[in-house]
This record gives sequence, C-alpha cells and structure tokens, in this order.
Amino acid sequence: MEEVVVVGYTTQRKATITGSVATITTKDLKQSPTANLTNALAGRMPGLMANQFSGGEPGVDGADLRIRGASTYGDQTPIFIIDGVERDDMAYLAPEEIETFTILKDASATAAYGIRGANGVVVITTKRGQASEKPSVSFKATNVIEYFKNGKGYNWDYFDYAFKPGIQQDYSLSVRGGSERARYYVMANYYKQDGNYKHTDMADYSTQAVFQRYNFRANVDVDITKNF
Repeated sequence: MEEVVVVGYTTQRKATITGSVATITTKDLKQSPTANLTNALAGRMPGLMANQFSGGEPGVDGADLRIRGASTYGDQTPIFIIDGVERDDMAYLAPEEIETFTILKDASATAAYGIRGANGVVVITTKRGQASEKPSVSFKATNVIEYFKNGKGYNWDYFDYAFKPGIQQDYSLSVRGGSERARYYVMANYYKQDGNYKHTDMADYSTQAVFQRYNFRANVDVDITKNF
C-alpha cells in the first residue's frame, strides 16, 4: 500500500493513484536476453503491445510500441520520458541502468502532457545512489548461444553450410553508493549480437549482420549546501 510509483514529473503512492498506470521491475526486464529493450516488454504489461516486424536481424530488431492501440493519425508512438527529460526513443537503454519503468495509459494519467499524451507515455527513471548506502559493485557476463535445427538434404546439408550459431555477449559493471552529502551510480555496459551467416567475408567488406552497443551512465547527486 505504501509503494511509490513515478507518474509524469512526480511520484504518487500506489494506493492513491486514480489514473490507469502499469509498472514493471528491473528484475522482469533482465529476464529476457534481448539486444533491444522494446522486445523485453512484450506480454509483460497490460495495455502495452509490442510488435516486431524486422525478423530479428541484429541492429534493426526493435519493436513498435503501442499503448492501448493507435489513438492518433500519423506518428502513433508514445512519449518517452527518461529522468524527467523527453527522449526520441528508449530502445537501447541497458536493463541494468533502469530503476523504474511505468506506462501511463488514460487521460487522467497523461494530463500533464496534454494532447501530446494521446498515445500514452512511457516514464523511466535510472538508478541513482542512495544516502548512507555502502558502496556496492556488481558485474554481469552473459553468453547466450542459440543453435538452429539443421535440415538434412539428400546429399548436402545446405543449411549447415550457410548458417552458424549466433552468439550474444552482454557485460555490465556498476558501482553504487552514497552518503548524506553525495550519492552516485556509475555503470558501463557492452552488448554484442552476432549474425548467423557463414562465408560473409568479401575482401574489405563483410555481409554479416552484427550489432554492438556501448552504454555508460553516471548519475551523481551532490548537496553543496542545505539548499543547493
């Protein structure tokens, strides 16, 4: 009953919220080893639809997000607010850097954004250091290998000749802590997603589909004086 939810540019106790909102935890986001955060949301929040049309090619595998369907003509994507600042997208955030993830779905919840909130609003806050928090370091390394089932031909396995297992690598290191005067959260993340094609090196050009992402975040809050 005392849980606090980020709503628009402020926070509210969950028990007093009258608008339609939905939240998801960082733990849930980290369960899906996806390169694009939008794909980790599919089926996890009521009212949120995520459709991927690219076929999963590395680097262009993002999903289109719709909150309660399409409400306007033209651009039908929701507004993305990250740490109180509007952004064009949130696809390539690393799940490790997210503290809260909330979607605002109805008119009362999106009132602060006026008519621009007709397609819903995605509100994200990133992790920060807490007062009187002992320094903590966390490290994550993930290597996911997906094997394709080989189809056997009459005398030649063409599938085995053309395709190989794709490898995903995900490494992150973060440090978090603080005192009454200063609080900090620093994170570095590297993500690489290989394609599944063999025989792609052609002189100085490779036709392999490869995606690499580098994330770095440093949230530092310092109280210089009592009021500044």
